[in-house]
Amino acid sequence: MTQKTYADDPYRHPRGADGLLVTAPKMAGGHTLFVAVGNLFAYLCLAGTLGLLSGALVRAHRLRYA
Repeated sequence: MTQKTYADDPYRHPRGADGLLVTAPKMAGGHTLFVAVGNLFAYLCLAGTLGLLSGALVRAHRLRYA
């Protein structure tokens, strides 16, 4: 949450903020699947896509020159 503090009403007497208060809520952490494996799922998806693409290109090349 971010709040600006003003010494006066900012709508009647606009001026820069006197200060800035920043608070960060405490998030419950823990051991999650992403913490355990990281980007492994993304890398597997990329490898699968590249494999399917290369297979399609090889099949198209064989059909063209067969």
